[in-house]
Amino acid sequence: MADTDVPDDKVLVTEFLKGNVKSFDLLHEKYSERLYGFALKLLKNKEDALDSVQETFMKIWQKRKELDEAKSFKSFLFTISYNIIMDQLRKRLSDNNYMEFLKQNFKLEQSISENEADFNILEKQIQSLIVQLPLRRQEIYRMSREKGYSNNEIAEKLSISVKTVETQINLAVKFMKSRLTDGSLPAILFFALFY
Repeated sequence: MADTDVPDDKVLVTEFLKGNVKSFDLLHEKYSERLYGFALKLLKNKEDALDSVQETFMKIWQKRKELDEAKSFKSFLFTISYNIIMDQLRKRLSDNNYMEFLKQNFKLEQSISENEADFNILEKQIQSLIVQLPLRRQEIYRMSREKGYSNNEIAEKLSISVKTVETQINLAVKFMKSRLTDGSLPAILFFALFY
């Protein structure tokens, strides 16, 4: 279902808070793919990304009494997702040197509003940078980072060499990394852990 076919978030949240489970299903349908793409960028594992989406919506259900109809549901949703992903990363990171670097340079425990602000800024920056890429590079980057295709799968689908895919992704990442210089934890994790 396209986003244009789905009622406004505020309408869905209002109905959800009244006990309309169908509204919750529509929110899930509207955002689950985007949450998956966000999680995949950080976790780099399809199963972990799917698990994080499922856990996010379970938490939304559990925290439904905390939902504020006047505030952005999307920000609330992605903040919960961000916190779940950070918890998963903390459990997975076994490199003591890297953990020490994070502890010295960033507060791992941030307030929800700080996480929300970090994510919103990072999302806007990344999306604005992606659209600046040449169209073919943009397509390859999105297939890799947002849809989770391997380099081989991309090469096969686009009838190009794996080397071309690698080169285009490297150029995209280099371009984006050079322009994402705000030093926020999400931006640092996005590049330091996975590129």
